[in-house]
Amino acid sequence: MIKRRNGFTITELLIAASISSIIILLGTTLFIDSQKEEQRVRQTSYVTWNTMLISNLLGKVLRGAGGATIRPWDALTVEDNCGPLTDLGLPDCQGSDRITIASERTMADGSYYPKISVTSYSAVTGILQITTVDVNGNGAVDPSECALESGMINTSIILVNASDTITRTLRITNVDIATCQATTSDDLQGKILNHGVIGSETFLNGTTSPVTLKTIYWDPATFRIIKLVKIANTSPLVSADIHIYSDDVYDLQFALGYDVGFRNQSLTINGSDTDEVLYNNTADTMAKLGGLGVGGANSDLKMLLVGIIVGTSQYKASALGNSVSTLNGTVKSFPNLYLFGVERRFYLRNVLDFL
Repeated sequence: MIKRRNGFTITELLIAASISSIIILLGTTLFIDSQKEEQRVRQTSYVTWNTMLISNLLGKVLRGAGGATIRPWDALTVEDNCGPLTDLGLPDCQGSDRITIASERTMADGSYYPKISVTSYSAVTGILQITTVDVNGNGAVDPSECALESGMINTSIILVNASDTITRTLRITNVDIATCQATTSDDLQGKILNHGVIGSETFLNGTTSPVTLKTIYWDPATFRIIKLVKIANTSPLVSADIHIYSDDVYDLQFALGYDVGFRNQSLTINGSDTDEVLYNNTADTMAKLGGLGVGGANSDLKMLLVGIIVGTSQYKASALGNSVSTLNGTVKSFPNLYLFGVERRFYLRNVLDFL
């Protein structure tokens, strides 16, 4: 009689177990690899979206420097590799840059304030005299004949002399409509926009315009890009002054493009110290711009360049700890981060108004 065998032999069980283990191992490996790929794609998408968002936000602010009556080269200053700004409590930049921008304010209907002509300004008393015209011939200044308004108290203004060689950024502390005078003080946030020495300058036939001041900087303590808009001419900062643009940023650089050369509306950008960009090379100076021995002038300003480095800690293990630099910034490296650098270029919106 033939006996029927029930079950499996030990050898068969071992073979079956081995095959099952291989299948499970392959499945687990595929699952882990797919999870890593999904994570990589997610982190890459996050960084790409973050840099695009930051660039777009910055672009809206940067391209609008100045306005209908303010020349863009009077309306912005880049502090390359900036130090602390103690009056406002801003930190040392630790190799990054800071930019302050004046944007001309608009009225409720969206239109710009009319260009305000100046008779005189005293740096000693802070008194700013506005030009008036006796429209109705009554020999007195009526509210409609004075470009100042009582609501302008605590407003920032830019004062430019007739030859566009001296600029002062001030805060209005008091307005006297009867004499069409404003009492002013130096604007703490806007003082780095000042240029030229006031001597016997009276600012006769100069102009002044109400502005909003914005300072954009990188905070090395929190790895954030921050926009500062001072609500009052006081020190130090208050929380209402600070607007966070983005987290996870590890450098912020600015550069200025000047149409030097033959002033042909085309900028040479190659990263050398003799191209037409200031602050994209550590050896840059205004005198070297264009490489023709003539240097650049403020009025040649046409473009702003922005360099941003962002990072993620979960890109892929083998790539963590890379090194990146942008424009003339120092090389950045963090052991637990994978860094991405991006550079954007923005033409100033109103530059053609002043050619």
